[in-house]
Amino acid sequence: DLNTVTAGGRPALPSGLLDLGDVVRTWRVCDPVHTAVAAMAHGLDDPLAVALEVLAGYQDETALNADELEAFWPLVLARAAVCAIHSTRQLQRSPGNTHVARAVEGDWAILNAAARVPEVVATAAIRAAAGLEGHPAGARLAERLRRVECVPVVDGDVGALVPVDLSPGSERLAFGEWLSADASAAAITVGPGETAAGRWGEVRLPAGPPSAVAPDTLHVGIDVFAPAGAPVRAPLDGVARGAREGDVELACRLGDDVLIVRLAGVVATVGQGDDVAAGAVVGHIAETGTGLLPPHVHVQVAAVAGLPGLGSARHRAAWLAVCLDPSALVGIVARAPAPPAASLQRERRAAALGAAQRLYFREPPEIVRGWRHVLYDVDGRPYVDAINNVAILGHSHPAVAAAAARGYRLLNTNSRFLYDVMTEYAERLAALLPAPLDTVFLVNSGSEAVDLGLRLARAATGRMDVVSLEGAYHGWTTATDALCTNPVDRPGWREELPPYVHVVEQPDPYRGRFGDDGPAYAAAVTDALGDAAKRGGAAAFVAEPLLGNQGGIPIAAGYLPAAYAAARAAGALCVADEVQVGYGRTGDTFWAFEHEEVVPDIVCVAKATGNGHPIGAVICRRDIADAFAQTAPFFSSTGGGAVSCRIGIAVLDALEAEGLQANARHVGGRLKAALERVAEEHHTIGAVHGRGLYLGVDVVRDRSTKEPAPEQAEWICERMRELGVIVQPTGDAFNVLKVKPPLCLDDAAADHIVAALTQTLEEDPAGAR
Repeated sequence: DLNTVTAGGRPALPSGLLDLGDVVRTWRVCDPVHTAVAAMAHGLDDPLAVALEVLAGYQDETALNADELEAFWPLVLARAAVCAIHSTRQLQRSPGNTHVARAVEGDWAILNAAARVPEVVATAAIRAAAGLEGHPAGARLAERLRRVECVPVVDGDVGALVPVDLSPGSERLAFGEWLSADASAAAITVGPGETAAGRWGEVRLPAGPPSAVAPDTLHVGIDVFAPAGAPVRAPLDGVARGAREGDVELACRLGDDVLIVRLAGVVATVGQGDDVAAGAVVGHIAETGTGLLPPHVHVQVAAVAGLPGLGSARHRAAWLAVCLDPSALVGIVARAPAPPAASLQRERRAAALGAAQRLYFREPPEIVRGWRHVLYDVDGRPYVDAINNVAILGHSHPAVAAAAARGYRLLNTNSRFLYDVMTEYAERLAALLPAPLDTVFLVNSGSEAVDLGLRLARAATGRMDVVSLEGAYHGWTTATDALCTNPVDRPGWREELPPYVHVVEQPDPYRGRFGDDGPAYAAAVTDALGDAAKRGGAAAFVAEPLLGNQGGIPIAAGYLPAAYAAARAAGALCVADEVQVGYGRTGDTFWAFEHEEVVPDIVCVAKATGNGHPIGAVICRRDIADAFAQTAPFFSSTGGGAVSCRIGIAVLDALEAEGLQANARHVGGRLKAALERVAEEHHTIGAVHGRGLYLGVDVVRDRSTKEPAPEQAEWICERMRELGVIVQPTGDAFNVLKVKPPLCLDDAAADHIVAALTQTLEEDPAGAR
């Protein structure tokens, strides 16, 4: 690609070629090989996937034969090695040449990444992609293994073997138990007289944090969790190929084929070259298990030697074509079911759900588990969750789970019954707000909270009109959608705007015409209130105290005090939409409006209130609530339900006990400073907005004009997902990366967000200064 000229834009389309002196006459297969090696520079986290994409494109035009396919990966390694050696030699000749120095670094990175992929697995994937059997002897070996009589690897006196589910979706695992040796031991507990067996072909949860490279999670053997010291036997006649520490490898003949049997997690009693008869003891299960698992023997069979016990789940078919099902060696079928294809999952969703319910990402990962600030997909890939402001405590919080379980055991009914927990939760919410905000309504969502806030204001004032900000999003109900003026969520809002909604410009200190002069923007509020007066007056002025839907852009200094004063002078009530930005997220204050030194008349909150459970609330003055009561009763079937209230209390308790607001201030401040340093080096970032753990990275085409770059922002999000970070764009132009993770985000995860963004920008020539 260094010899390719592109027309710019995204995607980058070739428009010319340079240096045709590099064109030579050689084997046809070298065509896609050279392209694959060059492309790997942009996908070092999974070079095999890059090579397969290149090969698929080439195959569409010119199909390679079986010999060429067999040679493809060895030639990839050869090409990568030649490039690394050549550039290194060039640097030795010109030690001050920075261009060559960068080439050396890049060439060795490609070679090292490619060399990490077992050659036999890469070739199996390449063959399978062309419609061939993954390994030439694979099916034959598997059939012979099914027919041969084997001695069980572990004696029958350990009890009946029972397959256990240790996959990412297993209910045996909860609250991060896969990260603890003691908890992992408890997860494999089975009945008396039974022994657990971990399954072949199963994805396992990794013990490490999210990283740029997806961990190997595909379990290619069967684990027998027999006691330490239990004898391990040869299943077939064979020869000991090696007896490394904790590992015995046997070469067993099946007809004219050789099957490699790997027994890991054992103390060997045989040496290299020893002939071993079926049933002979070759070792004993070690006192300590591998990784975080308790003692066990890992039984693995393969067509070749030297393969690890975990492979890439993304290349599942290739790994399982080489590492065969060893069920015959343990005496039971312990095979995990193959997961449905991602494309099938998307097709099912599309058939069952409305098309308006869109997914994140072009190739959305299937998420099966969350823990704290990490999400895990069906392949066991961990991601830093940088956007989930719903799970404010973190995913799968034990206190929330316990509160829900207790509530369902005791009482879950509608809020017209008298029960103490509803009152307790309302008291707790009211205590978090300044006087005179002391009266609570409970609902199910942020949309319902803002909708009810509007009803309260209209009932209390006897008016209909509302003043709101351009670019706002306040919910999906009919009443709140009328206030939606974000072009992404409601493209036709200008034509659809009801006459009772008066829209004023955003007090945006970054792109707004008055900079950080809040009172100058507030003059438009006065004008809008005057227009509303012609229709009988405004009921409410509604705004987020931090422009959350814009990506955490702070409101211009002095705007809210001036706007609130103008609204109240006109007889309107001030409604603060804290659905996204409240609950300690901004770090310095619990409510975003506190930073602006104002007190609203009505506060609407949701999302964080239930840590993912549907809870919303509206808190207002008593006189506003009383005025509403004069117009009609209010009832939300599950809003304020006993289970929801218990969960709401658990969230408040955990926020305080775990110091999450302080963590938002500390980690958020550190993260913002790091993102600002990245912005100094990359002109793609125009600014970093926000406070605490509500941040926005503004992606622009030109820093001086601040022109938004939505295509670039989308590409950054797609690439960061590949590097282990979930982030998405927001804002009027959909160009601001929203960074609003669970408040338990730690420094290491924040560093990974920064590293992934940095790598993404460095990979893209348009992002480098």
